[in-house]
Amino acid sequence: MKTLAMFLSRGAITTTFLALAATGCSAGIGGPSTGPDGKENTGNSEQALSPSDPVAEVALNFFTGGDDKRDNSVVTYQLTIGGITSTYQTDGQGHEWANDTWSGYFYANVPQNTTNGQFSNLGVNLAQHSSFIQTADNWNINEISLWTLNPNGSWTNIANPGGNPLVRLTGSNGQWWWNTWPQ
Repeated sequence: MKTLAMFLSRGAITTTFLALAATGCSAGIGGPSTGPDGKENTGNSEQALSPSDPVAEVALNFFTGGDDKRDNSVVTYQLTIGGITSTYQTDGQGHEWANDTWSGYFYANVPQNTTNGQFSNLGVNLAQHSSFIQTADNWNINEISLWTLNPNGSWTNIANPGGNPLVRLTGSNGQWWWNTWPQ
């Protein structure tokens, strides 16, 4: 039950819920002082993983460009591992990601014994909740910092896909897939 509580505390919604609950989750975050610790991302420190390298957890954060994510919108992300796509929450509705700022880190537990070669892509979704006063939200993602947790407790920054913007999510195009998982 402790494993299930840890899994749920990270905000994961997944199509493989039972499989993940049965295989367990990685230890809690707060390990080494380097890696996903909520501080500004330094970027440019990417390290390649081989397809056989084990991955215990994935963390990512978003750098918002010139158009913010409003507090009435929700961002989720998907990871495809071994052909199965699972969806994970970020911080939900009620949180704005202002222009030219980093979000906090969001964590995805992966099944035990997952290797880097089993990942095939990352998806990002913007669900807009227009209100009486606000129109539909548009959100510019300028960069995504992608990290993996190794079984020894260390974090590896494996990719920082970016652009100006990398992608603009809108009411008519609220989903984006990055099919270039680093191997």
